[in-house]
Amino acid sequence: NIPQPNEMLINEDAEPDLTDGFASLYNGKNLDGWTPYGGDCTFEAKGETIVGQLVKGSPSTYLSTDKNDFADCDIVIEAVFEDMELKKTIFRELDEICRPGAVLASNTSALDINEIASATSRPESVIGMHFFSPANVMRLLEVVRADATSDAAISLAMGVGVRAGKVPVLCAKSCFGFIGNRMLEDYAKEAHFLVEEGCAPAEVDAALRREVGLAMGPFA
Repeated sequence: NIPQPNEMLINEDAEPDLTDGFASLYNGKNLDGWTPYGGDCTFEAKGETIVGQLVKGSPSTYLSTDKNDFADCDIVIEAVFEDMELKKTIFRELDEICRPGAVLASNTSALDINEIASATSRPESVIGMHFFSPANVMRLLEVVRADATSDAAISLAMGVGVRAGKVPVLCAKSCFGFIGNRMLEDYAKEAHFLVEEGCAPAEVDAALRREVGLAMGPFA
């Protein structure tokens, strides 16, 4: 069953980051032409402040600058920059705040989910959810199983991905680059070798578009 959330909470440490980020979403700058549905785009640094639905049928969205507002969430997706110690600090905090059974997910594109999970007392509820960038355009979502991740956590993460209009794929273990970036590393490496050996970047891109069927090459 695909989860049908009633509420979505967006959290930032500072109010300017919170309001500026959400304004960019709400005004359609990052929604590829989608139109906000219902509610007024008003901002207050309170977890109770409803700002309406981004699109019809989506959960009502709240803004918050207080991590304690995560206490009743079923799933929390962390999306800070790629710094392991920062992520572990956040997961320790979330582990203390979130209710038992809540799933804690990281949007990391390459960091070890097992190490992130080690910062918590609930490794069975820690999972990777890597939304490919730009997330408003790219549909791929890597759901990354760590050593202790439960089937229930995987089911919830996959269901949330489908609910968000993504194409979730399960990465069976936490490894460098997961699925997409692990393949892309060698793909990009070989493309650069071809250029070093005398091919023009445009020729490499053209071959991949015309002969392989890719939408674009590595040098586009």
